[in-house]
This record gives sequence, structure tokens and C-alpha cells, in this order.
Amino acid sequence: MEYVQSVSDLATKHKDLISLIGVPLLSAIVAWFASVHATKVTQKAQIVRRGLDRELKLSDYRQAWINELRNDLALLLSLSLAPNSGTENTIAFNAALSRILMRVNPENPYIPELEKVVGSIRDYNLLNAQAKQDELVKVSRLVLKKEWERLKEDLRNTELVNESDAA
Repeated sequence: MEYVQSVSDLATKHKDLISLIGVPLLSAIVAWFASVHATKVTQKAQIVRRGLDRELKLSDYRQAWINELRNDLALLLSLSLAPNSGTENTIAFNAALSRILMRVNPENPYIPELEKVVGSIRDYNLLNAQAKQDELVKVSRLVLKKEWERLKEDLRNTELVNESDAA
């Protein structure tokens, strides 16, 4: 009790000195803690933003990839309408076919079917041309749909991760 009383007496005697030093010191400590907290919040927001930017850029690349695959499938389909129309057509056909086969995701369950259909297009005759083209369109739609669903799922996961990081 004596200790409290002596501290109280000291505070009363030196009230002006405590006010002069204590208030600015307390203000500086509070400002420092606020600054540290604001820095941490800003850094966390930057990390979240960089992650979101990375995922969105990846989604842009994947969308471009899907578009290029669609273009090559359409080119292959159009070139298959005239299978025996010369060397240039054959070269263009083989180039489109190669780009398709190198571009596709081997984990896509429709790829073996696509490879089978595309390979059979080379060997068809005009009697079964429409059937082969219909087959190519059907399997191409499945491949493109699967890749589109993968893209949407990646975007959904990005949104969920960023929402949980922001919280």
C-alpha cells in the first residue's frame, strides 16, 4: 500500500513532467503498433492480389489455349472435306493434326477417342466422310467442354481461396 501511495505522490508532484513525456510516449507507442498492423494488412492484401492476378493470367492463357484448339479442330474438319486435294492440303491437315495432338491434355478422358477419330479421318473415303466429320465434331465438343469446365473450376477455386484469404 505504501508503494502505491508513494507512486501517487510522485505522480502528483511531477504531473506536468509526466504529461509532457508520458502522453507523447504513449502516442508514439500506439502509432507504432498501428503502423505495424497496417503494414501486415497491406502485405497480406498484396499477396492475395498477386495470387489472384496469377490465377487470372493463367485463366487467360488457358482460354487462349482452348480457342487455339477449337481453331485447329475446325481447320482439321474443313481440310477433311477434301482429303485428296493436293500436297498443300495434306501439309495443312498434318500440321493442324500435330498441333491438336501436342496441345491436348492427356488427362482429359476424351483424348483417346479424339486421337482415334482424327487418325481415322486420314484413311476415310468419300462414302463415309460425313460420318467421320460428325464423329470429329462430337468428340471435339466433348474435349472442349471438358477443358472449359476445368477452366471454370479453376476460376471458382481461385475465388474461394481469395475470399478465405481476405477474411
